[in-house]
Amino acid sequence: MNRLLLIPLMVILAVATAFSGYSYFQQNNKLDDALAQLSALQNGISSFERDFIPLQADIFALEVQLNGAEGILGQIQEDIVTLASHDRIVPQLVEMLEPSVVRIDVSGPGFQASGSGVIINGAGDVLTNNHVIDDASSVQVTLMNGTVFDGTVIATAPGRDMAIIRLSTSRTDFPAATLGTSSNLVIGEEVVVMGYPLGLEGMASFAKGIASAIRTLDDGYSYIQTDAAINPGNSGGALVNLEGEVIGINVAKLVDTDIEGIGLAIPIDEAKSFIEANT
Repeated sequence: MNRLLLIPLMVILAVATAFSGYSYFQQNNKLDDALAQLSALQNGISSFERDFIPLQADIFALEVQLNGAEGILGQIQEDIVTLASHDRIVPQLVEMLEPSVVRIDVSGPGFQASGSGVIINGAGDVLTNNHVIDDASSVQVTLMNGTVFDGTVIATAPGRDMAIIRLSTSRTDFPAATLGTSSNLVIGEEVVVMGYPLGLEGMASFAKGIASAIRTLDDGYSYIQTDAAINPGNSGGALVNLEGEVIGINVAKLVDTDIEGIGLAIPIDEAKSFIEANT
């Protein structure tokens, strides 16, 4: 080969080799930089993961607390609805039961008196206390709407202080109260007293209280004790539960110099047998 041609070729080869070496080192440096950055990124991710684990625990704890708060809020909302429903119970009872409550006016030799009663069937028979009609020669029964009927006493139980009055009418559509059962009475449950205290005209009176006890008195009979106000004239009216069922017949209010008045009612289970035997 021509020596003149060989020399330039060798120069070109040397330059190319040098350039390739330079490029290799440049690429190698970039690769090292990239690997270093990747390693730093991996370290950063590992550090983030270590920091994120307790954060996850905090998030979970917050979710648990939030779920608990939602449960409490839901219970509060249910309680509010329950209380609102409870507040509507007595007005609903008044609307439902008032047509079944009657005022009884009696007169006899030298006296006039009044009391209350409860319509117990569609024929208009009225359950009341015996002491309300005792010795009466005239009995009149007034409904909520002001209609007055003459009444006849058809049955009495003086010892248990119960009586039944039959109205002088051929009607069979009187609004009868629902008779419940006193055997299921829970001491402390809320009750409502219905009647016409002091023989007041117009709408009946209603008073709410609780069933305080089952009390046996000196007469040997058991009574439902209540702190609901039973005033003169309420005798013969009904003691009802919040289901609108008659569970007792108001009979008396005991007054003692050392204690506040105690209202008493005859358990309706005893009155039922009396009603069944005489109507």
